Amino acid sequence: MTSALVHTAAAGFLLPGLLLFGGTLPPSPAAGVSLAGGLTGNSTPAPDAPDEDADEEGGQDNAVQEGDAQVETLQESLPETADETAQIEVDASAAVVVGVTWESPADDGEELEVEIRTRIDGQWGPWEEMHFADSGPDPDSEEHRTARPATEAYNVSGAEAVEIREAGSAPGEVAGQVTVSQTEITETDRAVTEGTGLNALIQDGLVAEAEDVDALTVNAPRIITRAGWGANESLRRCDPDISSQAPLGVTIHHTAGSNTYTEAAVPGILRGILNHHTQGNGWCDVGYNFLVDRFGNVYEGRSGGINEPVIGAHAGGFNARTVGVSVLGTFTSSAPVAARNAVARIAAWKADQFGMDPTGQVTITSNGSTRYPSGQEVRLPTIFGHRDVSTTECPGNAFYPQLGSIRTAAAQILQDERYPVVGAIRNYLNANAQARAKLGAPVEAERRLPDGGAVQTFQGGSVHWTQATGAYGTWGGIRNRWRDLSWERGPLGYPTSNERCGLKDGGCVQDFQGGSIHWKQGVGAHPTWGGIRNKWRDVGWENSNLGYPVRAEICGLRGNGCYQRFEGGDIHWSPSTGAHPTWGGIRTAWGSQGYEGGRLGYPTSDEYVRDGRTWQDFQGGRISWRSGQGTQIHYN
Repeated sequence: MTSALVHTAAAGFLLPGLLLFGGTLPPSPAAGVSLAGGLTGNSTPAPDAPDEDADEEGGQDNAVQEGDAQVETLQESLPETADETAQIEVDASAAVVVGVTWESPADDGEELEVEIRTRIDGQWGPWEEMHFADSGPDPDSEEHRTARPATEAYNVSGAEAVEIREAGSAPGEVAGQVTVSQTEITETDRAVTEGTGLNALIQDGLVAEAEDVDALTVNAPRIITRAGWGANESLRRCDPDISSQAPLGVTIHHTAGSNTYTEAAVPGILRGILNHHTQGNGWCDVGYNFLVDRFGNVYEGRSGGINEPVIGAHAGGFNARTVGVSVLGTFTSSAPVAARNAVARIAAWKADQFGMDPTGQVTITSNGSTRYPSGQEVRLPTIFGHRDVSTTECPGNAFYPQLGSIRTAAAQILQDERYPVVGAIRNYLNANAQARAKLGAPVEAERRLPDGGAVQTFQGGSVHWTQATGAYGTWGGIRNRWRDLSWERGPLGYPTSNERCGLKDGGCVQDFQGGSIHWKQGVGAHPTWGGIRNKWRDVGWENSNLGYPVRAEICGLRGNGCYQRFEGGDIHWSPSTGAHPTWGGIRTAWGSQGYEGGRLGYPTSDEYVRDGRTWQDFQGGRISWRSGQGTQIHYN
């Protein structure tokens, strides 16, 4: 049995409400660049599906107007034995989609086995399986009641003819119906995908403004809307179903058929998929929320609003809590980079919109799928493949292993655009591997400080900047101590260096405008500043008898003095005496008579050696020490 489908030419058309771009994944739109069409959840009730009139040969041949582009359909019965085929001539210059459906109930459960081959340049290719569409509406939905068993919508664009045969039993032994949807590739299809006239469309008001798009801080991808790819809205069988709950995850799919389609053919392919999903599968609309071609272009799928949690028919049992994204093609051996980037961009946008973690996991309760019974809680990655919830190879053995990198890329987009790192802070991080490793990802946007400085907080710390100091990061114990001292508003001011480690006993130090903070395991982080810090520097920092500071400077002593305790002694300072350290036996003797509160008062010199003894002078006298004799106090 052989039938011919005759293609009717269609004039070019210009559709309102579309956004144009082309090539590989484009950059996300800047402020003022926006998405067109489908921006709210308000929908017009779908008209009834058009009547289909039988043709003279027993098939059904229809021309459905989509703007100025016609989608022609031909239906023929599928022979019930493998030695008979349905062979259909098609236009190699058109966008062509083929599918097979059965009238049996959607839950019949029997295996569907159909094979297809195409003729290109006069040569027939090998027979390939037309996979059963292991997707569809959730079992408890109204849409499921009208759904029919069907194959995937198989793209055969570029072929001259297709041949289909039955390779196994059909549900209920009811003959299948082969449906071919064919549409001319128009000038508008080329303009939409190549980006011709984008500025003119924006200036003419044919693209919605940015404020209409529900993108928080992550830019939505540029999306060719249903109007842009020429969706025939009269094919929709019911109104969009908007979930009352936010999506928990993103399901990744591929479609079926050729991967060698041209960019300009994609709008026509989508028109064919719409025809198959509604008139063949019996679904309300296109099953997927978004579709992506191999060139990285993104298309609006199911109607209802690109910002809304529209319930699709892409992963039966898991539709209500997921966003369905399908890549056009069959990806068993390769996964185009542009398509992967576009999928990551959609996932990041939706993750930002609905509070999802692209690299995290979620628990979704199955509503009944071919893999999980209704009511079973399933732990899944936030971004997962269709095969994770259904018995299918989707999204293909080449695309599925790329989901890990897609998750990482989506998280990176989320990080970069939700909390962008720019200017001097970005330059600092780019030049400082240690800081990048310590700080991790940003958790807030850069903030301006009252004194003209700036700060950005990261997972592991923060980076502060001023015109005078430049940008430096702080983390760990030193940062915590600086925080306790009121950050840049405290006595230390802003950091003026990176943290430097490898000091004595494994210690670290960081310099600030007003001093420094030293850290050592077991001692912690403590600041030094002013005269006491200068004296500690003069005696050799942590390498001296004093070692590391064990507390911050304490003031309010006699005569407005201050002191700071170190591992091996103290440094005391007063306005009249300056700063001097004490340690060992002399410090012990001074302490026994009351430190600066005693008769000796403050030290007025550091230790010095004379006549074989070690001396230190005080306001009220001197203390001497000799090995084997100990200390003596000499009052004035």
